Amino acid sequence: MSRAVKAVRYRSSRQFAYLDLGRTSASTLLVTGTVRSGTTWLAEQVLNHDNRYRMIFEPLNKWRSPVAIPGLTWAKYLAPDDDAVEWRAALEAVVTGRIRSAWTDRANERRISRRRIIKCVSATNLLPWFWQRHPDMRTIHIVRHPFAVADSVCRLIDKSEQSPWPRQVADVDDVLAHAGLLDGPLLSQRDSILDLRQQCNSSFTLMVLRWCLENVVALREQWRSPNHHVLHYEDLVRGPAAELRRLEHALGPGSVPDPSTLARPSRTDFHKRVGTTRSQPGHEQELIARWEASIPLAEQQLGLSILETFGLDHVYGADPLPKAAPVPP
Repeated sequence: MSRAVKAVRYRSSRQFAYLDLGRTSASTLLVTGTVRSGTTWLAEQVLNHDNRYRMIFEPLNKWRSPVAIPGLTWAKYLAPDDDAVEWRAALEAVVTGRIRSAWTDRANERRISRRRIIKCVSATNLLPWFWQRHPDMRTIHIVRHPFAVADSVCRLIDKSEQSPWPRQVADVDDVLAHAGLLDGPLLSQRDSILDLRQQCNSSFTLMVLRWCLENVVALREQWRSPNHHVLHYEDLVRGPAAELRRLEHALGPGSVPDPSTLARPSRTDFHKRVGTTRSQPGHEQELIARWEASIPLAEQQLGLSILETFGLDHVYGADPLPKAAPVPP
């Protein structure tokens, strides 16, 4: 196929030729969570099961998105009262849908829309800032056990031909140095966190530390917005009917699919096993607790120490299931 034909096809596709008529943040549903937590699955297959939303994919990804905001570090924290002069206009454009690119529109299948889903795994620490400025914007935070997240990332790393260690170190150190956490909400724990960083000598423990850095603010402040909803990946896997009822209560009638449709894998199921796994008896254990047998005990123990330092050991611990259930609607 020639380049010209490809260009014509793209310009006539739903990823390019569409209208977004909902120009306020009230028309936005922001889905966030750490990488490998089920954000794509939740956004595209659960929440947009009937294609009622325009999909916006990872607009703040500084490595891939052409509309990412220069200088905005991954997992950046902004205090609710921060004027954010450097980034405010760009962040406003993101949450009101005034952005377009092949990357961010790659999952869109709707021609005309008045509402949108923004799926963004780098926005958890921005939630307090968004709640302050856009109280009518709905936000959903999906949380998965940090050991399962770290194990999933490590399995992807094992398939890579290049050593991932320099990139992992750079990512975590960049967050520690530039995200504004250690000079803001984590100031009192700064020394303890930096000490833990020195103890992390594996991709698994680095990912657990990164999980805490990306989730602690949202989990501490999760009930400050009446339009915010928290769910655990494990609960959605084990008891989808109950979790979907909670979601429907938060988002309105008809907003969730039949539980049986959740067996379909996400586009980002890079392990290529979720689709078949969810259809098998006992699939929950495979999706939730695979890390128990694959992660050395010493690394699990350091992971538990990291959770305790951040005060998140009341959410997850040595057990694969969450300790703290979301507040019922």
